[in-house]
Amino acid sequence: FQLLHPEDRTNSIRKLEKAISSGSDFQAELRLKNKDGVYRWQLGRSVAIKNDAGEIQSWIGTSIDIHDQKLMSEELERRVAARTAELKKANEELLRTNQDLEQFAYVSSHDLQEPLRKIQTFSDLVLKNIASDNDAVRMHLEKINSSANRMSVLITDLLNYSRVSKSDENFVAVNLNRVLENILSDFEVLIKQKNAVVQAERLPIIRGIPIQINQLLYNLVSNALKFSIKNPVITITASELAGNALPAHIMLPADKNYVVMCFKDNGIGFAQIYASQIFTIFQRLNNRSQYSGTGIGLAICKKIAENHGGYIEAHSKEGEGSEFIVYLAV
Repeated sequence: FQLLHPEDRTNSIRKLEKAISSGSDFQAELRLKNKDGVYRWQLGRSVAIKNDAGEIQSWIGTSIDIHDQKLMSEELERRVAARTAELKKANEELLRTNQDLEQFAYVSSHDLQEPLRKIQTFSDLVLKNIASDNDAVRMHLEKINSSANRMSVLITDLLNYSRVSKSDENFVAVNLNRVLENILSDFEVLIKQKNAVVQAERLPIIRGIPIQINQLLYNLVSNALKFSIKNPVITITASELAGNALPAHIMLPADKNYVVMCFKDNGIGFAQIYASQIFTIFQRLNNRSQYSGTGIGLAICKKIAENHGGYIEAHSKEGEGSEFIVYLAV
């Protein structure tokens, strides 16, 4: 035992004594001093040779030099540990940066609302008191008001986007039928004006963040009504799908089940090549003067789907309507 490294001696002797007393095999990685006085890692193995009565007659053993492999393994473990620490630090910094950006977007958007309200208020006052025959000034003021209103909508959408970036809110039972009923009530006047028909199946109850689920359905119904020329027909269906039955291109965990909601309309549609682009913030495919909006609504939908362990995609053809499919983990 004098050749054993002092740090390995106690553990190796304990293992050997246990093997001798029980007759079990012995195996240990230990450092032995060679003839040059250098400790090298060895894999020591011993097996008891027993007679027919099960009595130990002798032991046979081997010692294999594993020094190079051991050093390589230790170096690999050290590098993995160092890389893991670096990644953890980078993730923490990224999370902190994202939180700072979300807070900045929220505060900035919130603070911008006040001067905008003043612009709108005073331009309205001027419009009310201006001479009726001063058409040029009236036109300029109306443009100011229009721009201020558009900016207000943009800021509101930015606020909504910064809010849905947070996925740490409590998940509770959400009745999708009630959510849709409230949304259709909000759009009641527009639905009548456009002579729209909304056909909805019985929707399930899911676990989710209520305000975000409401925003998701609101934006999709709003889009279907907005991007239509006449007599919109909106069909909303829902089903449940096992994770292992998801389409191959949807990279979601296969060990979960998903509620699949489809929002189909007969609106203006768009070329399928833009199906990914429309979910990018500030991306618009249509003329602002013809169709209102900020290009944030579908980006919010994408974020909400991701917050709920899901996915959203679109299928469309110009002039033939669109279908938005939302997958939410259950």
